[in-house]
Amino acid sequence: MRAQLEVHAGDPDQPERATLELTRALLAGFPRQRSVTLALLGFAPHPGLTPTPWALDGVLEACVEAERTPLNLLTLGDPDTGEALLRKAARALLGGLDGRELVERPSRDRSLTLRGPGQRRPFTVPREVVGSSLILCTPLLLRAHEPGRARHWQGPLSLALGELARAWGYSPAPPKLGSGLSSGLRPRPNDDEREAAAAGLELIAASFASASVVIDASWVGVLEAATISATGQRPRGPDGRFARVTQLGRGPSSAAIPRLLGELESPERSLAIADLGGLELDALLGVDHWLVKALGLPRHESELPAPRLGAASPGRWPQLSVTAPHRHPTRLADRAIAGIRSQSKGLIGLAAGAGGREQAALPARVPGRFAQIWTARWFGDHELVPSSSLGPR
Repeated sequence: MRAQLEVHAGDPDQPERATLELTRALLAGFPRQRSVTLALLGFAPHPGLTPTPWALDGVLEACVEAERTPLNLLTLGDPDTGEALLRKAARALLGGLDGRELVERPSRDRSLTLRGPGQRRPFTVPREVVGSSLILCTPLLLRAHEPGRARHWQGPLSLALGELARAWGYSPAPPKLGSGLSSGLRPRPNDDEREAAAAGLELIAASFASASVVIDASWVGVLEAATISATGQRPRGPDGRFARVTQLGRGPSSAAIPRLLGELESPERSLAIADLGGLELDALLGVDHWLVKALGLPRHESELPAPRLGAASPGRWPQLSVTAPHRHPTRLADRAIAGIRSQSKGLIGLAAGAGGREQAALPARVPGRFAQIWTARWFGDHELVPSSSLGPR
């Protein structure tokens, strides 16, 4: 069974309209007597690494119209980014609701345990979300993996399912000793990605009455791989040095700063898929493969089923250009510059305290028609009262 992918074009004059219409259609298929859980996946407070405030505006406005609030809130990836996104999006709606809260945060003290096949520890699921309907809101991000010479792409659905599984206690199964010398004892990165995505899909089917995903494609980018390569070699930083041991083997949900390969592109779209729990994993991975093909990235041919597109689907996608980072600076000047940058980051980290996080690199250039809207919405905290409500000066 193929997935049904709805794609709506974005409009800077009405930026929240695309997700508003998509969420209205999704809510119509949810059980009426069930509560709704909103899961926000964000990796960092930068364009392309988190859903935009206007995309979340559309989701929240549709839930308010359908009287499906308050929502159960789950923050995946970087929790601080999810909380900041909610504050940016909910300010206008809170004023229209007479101060009524839009979300409720499930208690960590009340949880259920689910045992999955091959898992050393049981999953921990918040009790309040069990039996509710899920809306998973995620940015359109890809992750690049390079097992050997062939580059492998992990799409937004695989990323989102894996993050949900990791948030609830997923850990990769230990390698089997009888796998043979040819394959080695270390699993391939794409095997672990599929296993994590399968665990996330099983958790959705077991925990929620219904589930859907809203993908914010205002921008699209490619994340650098954050796991150990298939050869077992430790990854190196931009200065050519080995990465710290505390960051090895962690997935996208770790504390490591996410890095983009190349620049962002601006598809200026919003996507949605309904009935996640009723779809096979290959159908969802087929959507990821179709997006990789639509964005013009080099890929291997796959037998995964391509999605069915809705009637409102816009035309050609922008072609994403990805440049691999130089892990080993070759020229002496490049090594010197990389060393100075790494030393400055270390000094900044020492000034912030021994427990401070690694400083993030400069974000990618923000292209497209939504760049100014992002600046106004994300950095407009000082505008507490709309200027139109102040009257003539």
